Amino acid sequence: MKKYRKNEDAARASMDIDPITPPVFDEITYQTQLKGLFELRRGVESRGLEGMRALWDALGRPAEGIPCIQVAGTNGKGSVCAWLSSICCASGVRVGLFTSPHLVHFRERFRINDRDVSDERIAHHLPRILQVAHETGYPPLFFEIVTALGLCLFAEAQVEWIILEVGLGGRLDATTVFPAVASVITSIGLDHCAWLGDTHAAIAREKAGIFRPNVPAWIGHVPEEAATIIQQEALAHQVSAVQWAGVDFCVDARPSQIPTAESLCFVGEGEVIEGLCVPLRGEHQHRNLALALAVALGQRKQNWRITEEALRQGVQQVRWAGRLQRIEWKERVVWLDGAHNPEAAVVLADALVSIRPAVLIFGAMQDKDIHATLRPLLGCVRHTIYCAAHSPRAWSASSLQQVAQEIDSSRTSEVSDDLADALNKAHTQSQKGDAIVLAGSLYLVGEALQLLLGASPSPTQHTA
Repeated sequence: MKKYRKNEDAARASMDIDPITPPVFDEITYQTQLKGLFELRRGVESRGLEGMRALWDALGRPAEGIPCIQVAGTNGKGSVCAWLSSICCASGVRVGLFTSPHLVHFRERFRINDRDVSDERIAHHLPRILQVAHETGYPPLFFEIVTALGLCLFAEAQVEWIILEVGLGGRLDATTVFPAVASVITSIGLDHCAWLGDTHAAIAREKAGIFRPNVPAWIGHVPEEAATIIQQEALAHQVSAVQWAGVDFCVDARPSQIPTAESLCFVGEGEVIEGLCVPLRGEHQHRNLALALAVALGQRKQNWRITEEALRQGVQQVRWAGRLQRIEWKERVVWLDGAHNPEAAVVLADALVSIRPAVLIFGAMQDKDIHATLRPLLGCVRHTIYCAAHSPRAWSASSLQQVAQEIDSSRTSEVSDDLADALNKAHTQSQKGDAIVLAGSLYLVGEALQLLLGASPSPTQHTA
C-alpha cells in the first residue's frame, strides 16, 4: 500500500484536488462539460494506447498500485463486474467499479461501494482531465477521458480494489493501460466486427490483448476456435495460469427455498459452496456467476479479505439493471434486456421460453447484425413493435420492420418512432397479466427505465 499512497499524493498534486473543501457545483456548467465530452471522437480506430498512456502519466498515474481486475468479453462482462463489486462490498473491501455504457445517468459508470459517484465530484475532475489531455499532444478521445476520470475518482476515494470493464475489444482499449492483477474474458461472440474482426479467432485475439505477464487469467465459455487463440495468446503473454469455465470451475442448479431466486452450487478453486441464491435471472447468469466466484476466490492470494458468508451475501445482493429486469407496469409485466447481438439474443430467447411474452419491443444500432439478432426473438412472441432509440446511430423503426419481414413475413408487427408510443401500443396488443419484453439495445433500455420508473436522465447522448 506504500506505493499506492505515494502515487495518490502525486495524483492529488497534479489534479489540484482539495479533499476537504467541497467544490462549487453549477448544474448548467456541468451539463455543458458533459455535452463537450460526448462530442469527442470515439477513436476506436484512430490509434493505439499511446494517447491514454500519455494522459495517465500526465495526471500523475492516479490509482496506480491499487489491485485491479480487468474484465473483457462480448457478453456478460457487466454482470461479472457487478458480482465482483458486490462480493467486495460484502467483504468489507472498498471497491471502485468502472462500467459502460450508462443507462440513464453518466455517473452510473463510476461506482464506489455500489453507489454512483456524485455529479459534483465528476464536475470537479473533468475540466482538469480535459485540459491535461489537450496538453499531451494527442487529440482527446471520449473513452480515454472517461477512463482517466474513473481512475481519478477511485484514487480520490482511496478504494482498495478496482474492477475495470473493458469498453471495446481489449488489446487497444484504454483500460488496458492500467496494471491488473487478474484478467477475465467472459465470452467471445461476433459483435463490433468492423473494429475487432469478423471471426471468433480474430475477436478472441483482440480480447486476449488484456493478458499480462505473470498475471493469472480466467476464461468463460467460449467457442473452440476462440479457446485455441486464447491459449496461444496466454502463452505468448506469459500468463501465470489460466482457469477455464466448465473445466476448472462451474455451477450447478439446486432446488431453492426462495421462490424469487435460484439456488446454485459452485465447484472450483478448491471450494464447494452450496445454497447460493441468485437474483439475476436466466441460465446465462449461472455462467457469469461461476466466473465471478472463481475470480473472487482466486484473489485470496492477493489478500482479498473474503469469507464464505460475505461471498454468499455479495452474490445475493447484486444489482445490475437492464439485464432481464422485471418491472410491473399498468397490469403488465415488462422485461428489459439489453441483448444487442446474436449470442445475447439466443440467450434471451432461451430465457423467454418460461416467460412467454406477448409482445416484443425492439430497437437497435446500425452497427449490429439485425438479421441474426432478431431471428431467435421473433419466434418467442406473437406481435412485435419496432422502435427507434434516441441516437443518431439507431436503425429507423421502418428499416427494422423491413428486415423482420425478410426473416418471417407471417409475423404481425407495427412501428413507432417514440418509445412511449411503443409501450402504449404494446399495452393495447396485450392483456392483463401478459408480459412485454423490450430488447435490442441498452439505449432503448435506458429510455424505458426513464419512462417506467420516472428516472430523470442526464441530458447527454448515450455512448459505449
